[in-house]
Amino acid sequence: MPVYNVLIAGIGGQGVITLGTYLKKAALRSGLHVSGSERRGGAQREGHVSSIIRYQWSDVPAGADERHEVCSPLIPSGGAHLLIGLEPLEALRVSRHLQKDSVVVLNLSPIPPVSVRLGEASYPPADKILDMLRTVTENIFAWNLTQIAEQAFGTAHAANGISLGIASRVAPLPVSETDLIDTIRQEGRPEELEHFRLGVELSNERR
Repeated sequence: MPVYNVLIAGIGGQGVITLGTYLKKAALRSGLHVSGSERRGGAQREGHVSSIIRYQWSDVPAGADERHEVCSPLIPSGGAHLLIGLEPLEALRVSRHLQKDSVVVLNLSPIPPVSVRLGEASYPPADKILDMLRTVTENIFAWNLTQIAEQAFGTAHAANGISLGIASRVAPLPVSETDLIDTIRQEGRPEELEHFRLGVELSNERR
Protein backbone atom coordinates (compact mmCIF):
# COMPACT_ATOMS: atom_id res chain seq x y z
CA MET A 1 0.00 0.00 0.00
CA PRO A 2 1.73 3.24 -1.13
CA VAL A 3 2.70 5.74 1.56
CA TYR A 4 4.39 9.13 1.23
CA ASN A 5 6.02 10.53 4.38
CA VAL A 6 6.71 14.19 5.11
CA LEU A 7 8.70 15.40 8.10
CA ILE A 8 8.87 19.07 9.11
CA ALA A 9 11.41 20.14 11.74
CA GLY A 10 12.24 23.46 13.32
CA ILE A 11 12.09 25.63 16.42
CA GLY A 12 8.99 26.74 18.30
CA GLY A 13 7.41 29.77 16.64
CA GLN A 14 8.57 28.99 13.09
CA GLY A 15 5.23 27.62 11.93
CA VAL A 16 6.07 23.91 11.89
CA ILE A 17 2.63 22.87 13.14
CA THR A 18 0.91 25.27 10.74
CA LEU A 19 2.68 23.73 7.74
CA GLY A 20 1.70 20.27 8.93
CA THR A 21 -1.92 21.35 9.22
CA TYR A 22 -1.94 22.71 5.67
CA LEU A 23 -0.46 19.51 4.28
CA LYS A 24 -2.98 17.36 6.14
CA LYS A 25 -5.98 19.42 5.10
CA ALA A 26 -4.79 19.49 1.50
CA ALA A 27 -4.80 15.68 1.63
CA LEU A 28 -8.48 15.72 2.56
CA ARG A 29 -9.14 17.89 -0.47
CA SER A 30 -7.23 15.43 -2.62
CA GLY A 31 -9.17 12.44 -1.29
CA LEU A 32 -6.14 10.84 0.38
CA HIS A 33 -5.95 9.08 3.70
CA VAL A 34 -3.68 11.05 5.99
CA SER A 35 -2.29 10.53 9.47
CA GLY A 36 0.49 12.08 11.46
CA SER A 37 1.85 13.26 14.75
CA GLU A 38 3.41 16.34 16.28
CA ARG A 39 6.09 17.12 18.80
CA ARG A 40 5.55 20.54 20.27
CA GLY A 41 6.59 20.26 23.94
CA GLY A 42 9.51 22.67 23.59
CA ALA A 43 7.68 25.20 21.44
CA GLN A 44 7.61 27.95 24.05
CA ARG A 45 11.18 27.30 25.18
CA GLU A 46 12.86 27.64 21.81
CA GLY A 47 12.89 23.86 21.67
CA HIS A 48 12.52 21.30 18.90
CA VAL A 49 9.15 21.11 17.16
CA SER A 50 8.30 18.61 14.47
CA SER A 51 5.32 17.45 12.45
CA ILE A 52 4.88 14.16 10.62
CA ILE A 53 2.42 13.82 7.73
CA ARG A 54 1.78 10.40 6.21
CA TYR A 55 -0.23 10.16 2.99
CA GLN A 56 -1.68 6.81 2.08
CA TRP A 57 -3.69 5.55 -0.87
CA SER A 58 -4.71 2.16 -2.17
CA ASP A 59 -6.89 0.28 -4.62
CA VAL A 60 -8.94 -1.34 -1.85
CA PRO A 61 -12.55 -1.62 -3.07
CA ALA A 62 -15.23 0.52 -1.49
CA GLY A 63 -16.66 -1.13 1.59
CA ALA A 64 -13.49 -3.09 2.38
CA ASP A 65 -12.28 -3.36 5.96
CA GLU A 66 -10.88 0.09 6.79
CA ARG A 67 -8.34 -1.45 9.17
CA HIS A 68 -6.31 -2.39 6.12
CA GLU A 69 -5.91 1.31 5.41
CA VAL A 70 -4.73 2.38 8.85
CA CYS A 71 -1.30 4.02 8.77
CA SER A 72 0.84 4.56 11.88
CA PRO A 73 1.34 8.26 12.70
CA LEU A 74 5.09 7.68 13.09
CA ILE A 75 7.73 7.06 10.46
CA PRO A 76 10.70 4.71 10.77
CA SER A 77 14.35 5.62 10.33
CA GLY A 78 15.02 6.12 6.63
CA GLY A 79 11.31 6.51 5.96
CA ALA A 80 10.98 10.21 5.11
CA HIS A 81 10.39 11.06 1.45
CA LEU A 82 10.45 14.81 2.14
CA LEU A 83 12.07 16.82 4.93
CA ILE A 84 11.27 20.50 5.33
CA GLY A 85 13.90 21.87 7.69
CA LEU A 86 13.04 25.35 8.92
CA GLU A 87 16.22 25.45 11.02
CA PRO A 88 19.43 23.76 9.85
CA LEU A 89 20.56 22.08 13.08
CA GLU A 90 17.05 20.79 13.77
CA ALA A 91 16.99 19.32 10.27
CA LEU A 92 20.27 17.57 11.00
CA ARG A 93 18.87 16.19 14.27
CA VAL A 94 16.16 14.29 12.38
CA SER A 95 18.38 13.20 9.48
CA ARG A 96 18.14 9.58 10.62
CA HIS A 97 14.76 9.58 8.89
CA LEU A 98 16.35 10.32 5.50
CA GLN A 99 17.46 7.94 2.77
CA LYS A 100 19.18 8.39 -0.58
CA ASP A 101 16.00 9.34 -2.47
CA SER A 102 14.71 11.78 0.14
CA VAL A 103 14.18 15.42 -0.84
CA VAL A 104 15.27 18.11 1.63
CA VAL A 105 14.04 21.72 1.57
CA LEU A 106 16.32 23.55 3.99
CA ASN A 107 16.34 27.01 5.53
CA LEU A 108 20.00 27.88 6.12
CA SER A 109 19.28 30.58 8.69
CA PRO A 110 20.39 29.34 12.15
CA ILE A 111 18.65 29.92 15.48
CA PRO A 112 21.43 29.20 18.00
CA PRO A 113 20.26 27.31 21.09
CA VAL A 114 20.78 28.71 24.59
CA SER A 115 23.97 26.69 25.10
CA VAL A 116 25.53 28.39 22.07
CA ARG A 117 24.43 31.85 23.16
CA LEU A 118 25.96 31.23 26.59
CA GLY A 119 29.24 30.19 24.99
CA GLU A 120 28.96 26.61 26.28
CA ALA A 121 28.79 25.08 22.78
CA SER A 122 29.46 26.05 19.19
CA TYR A 123 27.04 26.04 16.28
CA PRO A 124 28.30 24.07 13.26
CA PRO A 125 28.80 26.09 10.06
CA ALA A 126 26.19 25.73 7.32
CA ASP A 127 28.67 24.02 4.98
CA LYS A 128 29.32 21.30 7.54
CA ILE A 129 25.60 20.70 8.06
CA LEU A 130 25.07 20.47 4.31
CA ASP A 131 28.00 18.07 3.92
CA MET A 132 26.57 15.82 6.62
CA LEU A 133 23.13 15.80 5.01
CA ARG A 134 24.69 15.05 1.61
CA THR A 135 26.19 11.85 2.99
CA VAL A 136 22.61 10.59 2.99
CA THR A 137 20.96 12.36 0.04
CA GLU A 138 22.01 14.71 -2.75
CA ASN A 139 18.47 16.02 -3.23
CA ILE A 140 18.93 19.14 -1.10
CA PHE A 141 17.41 22.52 -1.95
CA ALA A 142 18.81 25.12 0.42
CA TRP A 143 18.38 28.87 0.76
CA ASN A 144 18.56 31.39 3.58
CA LEU A 145 14.78 31.55 3.62
CA THR A 146 14.63 33.77 6.68
CA GLN A 147 16.68 36.45 4.92
CA ILE A 148 14.60 36.11 1.77
CA ALA A 149 11.38 36.36 3.81
CA GLU A 150 12.54 39.48 5.65
CA GLN A 151 13.64 41.18 2.45
CA ALA A 152 10.48 40.33 0.51
CA PHE A 153 7.82 40.59 3.21
CA GLY A 154 9.40 42.21 6.24
CA THR A 155 8.91 39.17 8.47
CA ALA A 156 10.89 36.01 9.13
CA HIS A 157 7.64 34.06 9.62
CA ALA A 158 7.09 34.07 5.86
CA ALA A 159 9.88 31.48 5.55
CA ASN A 160 7.52 28.60 6.31
CA GLY A 161 5.13 29.47 3.48
CA ILE A 162 8.07 29.97 1.12
CA SER A 163 9.40 26.53 2.04
CA LEU A 164 6.02 24.97 1.27
CA GLY A 165 5.96 26.61 -2.15
CA ILE A 166 9.42 25.20 -2.87
CA ALA A 167 8.41 21.73 -1.69
CA SER A 168 5.35 21.74 -3.94
CA ARG A 169 7.66 21.87 -6.97
CA VAL A 170 10.81 19.96 -6.00
CA ALA A 171 9.17 16.98 -4.27
CA PRO A 172 6.59 14.55 -5.70
CA LEU A 173 3.92 15.40 -3.15
CA PRO A 174 0.74 13.37 -3.66
CA VAL A 175 -1.36 16.50 -3.03
CA SER A 176 -1.76 18.96 -5.88
CA GLU A 177 -0.52 22.53 -5.87
CA THR A 178 -4.11 23.63 -6.43
CA ASP A 179 -5.25 21.84 -3.26
CA LEU A 180 -2.41 23.39 -1.29
CA ILE A 181 -3.32 26.87 -2.54
CA ASP A 182 -7.02 26.34 -1.79
CA THR A 183 -6.14 25.13 1.71
CA ILE A 184 -3.95 28.15 2.41
CA ARG A 185 -6.64 30.45 1.03
CA GLN A 186 -9.25 28.95 3.35
CA GLU A 187 -7.16 28.27 6.45
CA GLY A 188 -4.45 30.91 6.40
CA ARG A 189 -3.95 34.63 6.02
CA PRO A 190 -4.12 36.30 2.58
CA GLU A 191 -0.41 37.16 2.56
CA GLU A 192 0.51 33.49 2.97
CA LEU A 193 -0.46 32.88 -0.64
CA GLU A 194 2.24 35.36 -1.67
CA HIS A 195 4.75 33.55 0.53
CA PHE A 196 3.84 30.27 -1.17
CA ARG A 197 4.10 31.77 -4.65
CA LEU A 198 7.56 33.19 -3.92
CA GLY A 199 8.66 29.67 -2.96
CA VAL A 200 7.38 28.38 -6.29
CA GLU A 201 9.37 31.08 -8.08
CA LEU A 202 12.54 30.22 -6.17
CA SER A 203 12.20 26.54 -7.05
CA ASN A 204 11.68 27.36 -10.72
CA GLU A 205 14.89 29.42 -10.73
CA ARG A 206 16.88 26.61 -9.12
CA ARG A 207 15.67 23.78 -11.35
